[in-house]
Amino acid sequence: MVSRCRQCPLQLNDPRATPERLATYLALVDRPVAALLDRRKLQQLGFGRFRYSSQPLRLLKYELVPTLELQACCQGASLHLLSDRCRIAGLGRWADGLSFGLAADLRPGPARLDGLATVWVGLPSTAPGWCRSLAARALDQVLDRMERRLRRGLAKDLLAWLP
Repeated sequence: MVSRCRQCPLQLNDPRATPERLATYLALVDRPVAALLDRRKLQQLGFGRFRYSSQPLRLLKYELVPTLELQACCQGASLHLLSDRCRIAGLGRWADGLSFGLAADLRPGPARLDGLATVWVGLPSTAPGWCRSLAARALDQVLDRMERRLRRGLAKDLLAWLP
């Protein structure tokens, strides 16, 4: 198993961004999820359930396309995302022995959201040692994309939504 975890704080610098208003926004569940992800690649399966086909990641000679099913729910003031039934196309014979997943939390603070994202890849036991560093590099790319979507898409939607 190779995993990466990253704190993703989002400073909003807007007096309307009180913890109560931010919690109300996060409780909308579907709206913040749609703001975090590319809407063209997002399919809603039900309230708080989504299928997302990510933009391809290029890694060496491979073009990897992760597809995830996500469950989103609001608990207290926090929004939680957890993946299940994930697959990565483009790995050829390695695809069957590989597992992938993510978990993310967004919590309101004064004029900010505190985010924490964790991504992981389970490698087959027969994978050569260099696969770990390659997997770690791919996971760092995934976290970079998630952080960009938080800073651009979610921030823009949230500031437009604030009363």
